[in-house]
Amino acid sequence: MHQVGGYIVHQNALTPIARKALCRWETEQEDQQEQRKNLQCEEENQDERDVADQPHDSSWYLLEASEASPSENKFAIDNGESWPFLDQLLFVHKPSELLTLPGIGPHKQTCLASLVNDWLEIEKAAINSQGFDIWQVAQASALFNTPPSKKQQRKQRKDIGTHEFVPRPCHRLDYDTSGVLVFGLTRDALRLTNTLFQEESLATTKLLQKTYVALVAGHVANDTGVIDYPIGKIYNAEKDFNEFVCLDDASPYRPSDFVDKSLRKATTKWTVLQRFSLPVEVDSNTGGDFVRYTRIQLQPQTGRGHQLRLHMASIGHYILGDRLHAPTSIATATPRLCLHAETLEMGVRMTEPSGSKGGIDSKEPKHYATKIKVESIPPF
Repeated sequence: MHQVGGYIVHQNALTPIARKALCRWETEQEDQQEQRKNLQCEEENQDERDVADQPHDSSWYLLEASEASPSENKFAIDNGESWPFLDQLLFVHKPSELLTLPGIGPHKQTCLASLVNDWLEIEKAAINSQGFDIWQVAQASALFNTPPSKKQQRKQRKDIGTHEFVPRPCHRLDYDTSGVLVFGLTRDALRLTNTLFQEESLATTKLLQKTYVALVAGHVANDTGVIDYPIGKIYNAEKDFNEFVCLDDASPYRPSDFVDKSLRKATTKWTVLQRFSLPVEVDSNTGGDFVRYTRIQLQPQTGRGHQLRLHMASIGHYILGDRLHAPTSIATATPRLCLHAETLEMGVRMTEPSGSKGGIDSKEPKHYATKIKVESIPPF
């Protein structure tokens, strides 16, 4: 289900973009100060903001990882113990309007983590089901491919009889962001994948790259670019929490205004995919005007809170449907945030097929390092 220009897919239905709202925004751009007043950043933990009255979209589904071709695969070397095993990971599509992890309070317990684990529990009880096979392979892989530094710890855990590991997301997507998300099915997979998502690992080894697609207001002038404004937290006395703020050229803040050590480098690469110019619906106030927006690819090089939203806002092209940082006309142009995690590329280790020399059934399993790519189709 897809239509190019003027529509997005929301809750399995084609939904038109509110063109009149975007048209109002274009006529209001002169008052930049008024737009600044609409900035409504959140505390880091308020990615799980009050969703008591918000609907939960439970339509998550599994995604398949594909191994990169030899020409694209720059990671096909044995690097030791720093990469997770592919068969100990689970890739899923997270829908918009769903928390990644549970928040505080009974109304915030429904989340992607709980839904995936509920599914796994049901599947594990049904022999030969998809979830049963996924779980069995992950446990076998963990048993035969435990990193040497963890073997003794694993033996101790087995001897003590600790509780079974509960799969967890290795990273988070905001409540209203959709797309690719990876779960660790074992302790080692969670630990090693978390390391890949850490800033130092991403900066030095380039073993992980996330690519997003977004719809932003207006026509972005250049075809490519880099946004390099730092992001940090500033205490909001009126609301009594720390809010994420981008220190761009027009910011009224100084570095000294930020919470101690919170202001950090943030970099986003962007590429224009398509520019849209659509006629506004017939209206006496808008006449024959056109509304403009851009479909853009975003590649965060760092992982700051609300980085993509704030960086696009900093260059005057707010993400459609952003109810935290955009003017009301942009926030209400679409029923959801038009930000989607389209691809995840990362380095993993893979075990030779069962039955092969050095395979998963061997006493000395043979594995190799490679690069994989996981994709989720954008709804716009």
